[in-house]
Formats: sequence, C-alpha cells, structure tokens
Amino acid sequence: MRIPLALGTAALVLFAQGRAFAQAIPREGAVTLAVERAFSIHTLHTDIENEPDRDLTAFGLLWVRSESALHVPRVALDVFVTDGLSVGGSLAFYAWSGDSDRSGFLLAPRVGYAFGLGRVVTFWPRGGLTFYSEEAPGGSPEYEQLALAFEAMFAFWPRHGFGILLGPTFDLGVTGEVGDDRDFQQRSFGLSFGLLGVL
Repeated sequence: MRIPLALGTAALVLFAQGRAFAQAIPREGAVTLAVERAFSIHTLHTDIENEPDRDLTAFGLLWVRSESALHVPRVALDVFVTDGLSVGGSLAFYAWSGDSDRSGFLLAPRVGYAFGLGRVVTFWPRGGLTFYSEEAPGGSPEYEQLALAFEAMFAFWPRHGFGILLGPTFDLGVTGEVGDDRDFQQRSFGLSFGLLGVL
C-alpha cells in the first residue's frame, strides 16, 4: 500500500511544481507513445479444460513473472484521428525463466475516446482485443489466448507533452488453447500505472 501512496504523492508534487498541459484533450493528428502496465496489481482467474480453476493476485513493478501475459508491461502507440478519438494499440515481447522457460509476444489493437476533465486531467476509456502466444523451449505454442480488453485510464499532465497513466483494466478471455489442445480462458481485473508522451 505504501508504493501506490508514494506514487500518488509524487504525482501531486509534480502538479504543484509543473506547468499545466495546455489542453487535456489531444487534438487531431496528435500521436502518443507510452509504456503501459509498468506498475500494476491484478487479480487473475484461469480456467483450463480438465484442470481445477486457479485464482491469483499478481503485483509487480516492470517485469513480473505471472501466470498470464495479460500482466506484462507493453509499449503503446495511439493516433488521434479526430479531437478525442484515438486508434492504436500496444505490443510486448517477453521471456520468463525458471521451472518452465517461456517466451512470447502480445498484440493489443484498440480504439478510445479522450475526455478533458479540466486542464491537467484526461479521462481516456479504451477497448479492443488482446492476443498473446507463448512458446515452450522446443518452439511449440504453449498458451494462446484471444481476449476482449477494456481500460478506463486517467492521464495526468504535470508537464506539457508528458503524462502519467493510471486506471483500471479488465481483460476477458474469449477463446484460448493450451499446447495439448485443451480449451483455455483467463479473465483479469486490475489497476495499472504507466507513462506517456505526446509526439
């Protein structure tokens, strides 16, 4: 609990010292580049055919090994096609080592709409799809998942062109498969933190 409190305090200090972002709604043609889910806490439910359901809580800063790729940090690019309306997505490559080495990639296209809440806060709900695939050391797919993804992010602008992302995320597995052709679905709900810049 101390880490989120410290992050919140740091953000407030930046607001007090910084110059407000000129416009909380990105204009048509604006491009944002972000590191998302850099710090997060998520609950996860995993359902694999012929296995007991599993529930866990994942908490981490940057790279954290989890039962799901839904929790890994990713790089995101969004383009505002009109004032407020964005189209973009996020991408991640990752590798985990330990009892069972795995590597994979994640791709999450999405659309969103940004609402200005004053001069320094933007509410930016977004929705789309998330696909990830993980491979075992032999190169064969171990886990594959397609999920619906929803985010209700708030962007705080302590400096012109630089923002802090904070908000809830929800991922709902639609279809998936474990390496031996068993059905596999996950759902995840959490709170995530990230950073973004306006190019």
